[in-house]
Amino acid sequence: MDKMDKKDLKFFKELLLKKKEELTKGLHHVADDALNTSGRDVAGDLSAYSLHMADMATDNYDREFSLGLGDNEQKILNRVNDALEKINGHKFGLCELCEKK
Repeated sequence: MDKMDKKDLKFFKELLLKKKEELTKGLHHVADDALNTSGRDVAGDLSAYSLHMADMATDNYDREFSLGLGDNEQKILNRVNDALEKINGHKFGLCELCEKK
């Protein structure tokens, strides 16, 4: 048998669609946090500029950390989308070289 049965394909497709939704929501959340807020915003500080170098360093670290997480989530999302394309193209679960299970 060279292809997965319909039951298995349905299971993996549902799993991948759920993961895609989670990752998409996570990416939006990470982007919003990294680009639109800082610790001063949460604390109610009206100024968007840090008055202390340590505050600036912390804000930069937090922003870059969040963007790094977003980059990792984007890479995973790309792989999930690739897997969904394989399911739709009837190639999921097959070797990319020999096209056997």
